[in-house]
Amino acid sequence: MGTIVDSYNLFINSERSLSPESKGDNIYLPLGQTPITCGTDQTIRLTLQEFTMQKSWTNVNANNNKFTVRGIVGNPVLEVNTELTPNNYEEPIDVATDFASKLATALGTIKGVAVTGSVLTPTSGSTTSNSNSIIKVQMVYASAHGYTTGSTPIVQFYTDLGMSYAILGGKRVNDTANTTTNSLKVVVVDTTTLTFEGYYNAQTATDTHIYLRVNEQNTNIATGSLNSEINTSRTEMSSTKVLGIIPIDTDYVRYVANTEMVFFINILAKQVAQLQVYLTNSLGQPIPTIDTNQDTLGNRNFTCVLRVDILQLPMSVPHSLGNHNTEATTQARYSTAPSTVLRNGVPNYGKNGPQSGYYGDGFYNFQGKRIS
Repeated sequence: MGTIVDSYNLFINSERSLSPESKGDNIYLPLGQTPITCGTDQTIRLTLQEFTMQKSWTNVNANNNKFTVRGIVGNPVLEVNTELTPNNYEEPIDVATDFASKLATALGTIKGVAVTGSVLTPTSGSTTSNSNSIIKVQMVYASAHGYTTGSTPIVQFYTDLGMSYAILGGKRVNDTANTTTNSLKVVVVDTTTLTFEGYYNAQTATDTHIYLRVNEQNTNIATGSLNSEINTSRTEMSSTKVLGIIPIDTDYVRYVANTEMVFFINILAKQVAQLQVYLTNSLGQPIPTIDTNQDTLGNRNFTCVLRVDILQLPMSVPHSLGNHNTEATTQARYSTAPSTVLRNGVPNYGKNGPQSGYYGDGFYNFQGKRIS
């Protein structure tokens, strides 16, 4: 893109010595005394060289554990918003066990009677290697539940509440006004028993990468799904603040650049006086914390190295109205296969298209003579 005329590193540690508006996963770097600047024909490029942080959140968390339960008790329909317990579940059966407990509590609240929940699948002792990991739970009411095949409780996994549909293997509901579509299969077994079953395999986590973002406008683009948790009915591309994505391991999130310019941005501004560096999941949501102090007094922090390059852009050729571009060649998409010689022996140079039926550079009259 250009020649590097200046280069240096920014070493960042968000553990301590933070400004009041900064947190361990969202840090503001005051560069007022040493701003990053470039000239008129230059641009600023940031490249992610290294990143390390401890994985300080649970796989099931506030971004993927919420679901809504509806049931009919006379009139009107009663609704309970509930959530899975944030945790690092080892197997889908562990997720199913917690889901059965939370669903039983919600259904009991709606009906006003005790409900006992148990897991049918995956079975006890099953793992991801010997099970399809589709969750099926049974709900037994202390008295007749009153539901029929055409009128059952409804469990919904709204995408605006997170990715619980992926954790529990159900169908997502994109429209927040939709109150009738069931995310699970519900079967009336008898007058006191219901079963709830997923459509797809359950998961113990939804995030595979951490997204490192900066506040500066730049030339990178991304699908709209990486910039907003709101689900739309169209695919769109837009500018993004994403600088890089880092894979999540069991205990650490770590990245080291092995080649040049894997993750980089070209900043549109000519000066950066304050740089914000922050972490999100794939939807642009903050990484959940265990409590309100984890990202200021706890273990939520990261270190990274950003390389700063000042690039000299190629000089543009000035245009002049007084300088006729008589030697411009025809672009391939406008080219034809003209004869090599025009009328009166005037050679065809294959330049800017036909003029009055003749091929050439557009400076010939109808007699094939060049216009001076």
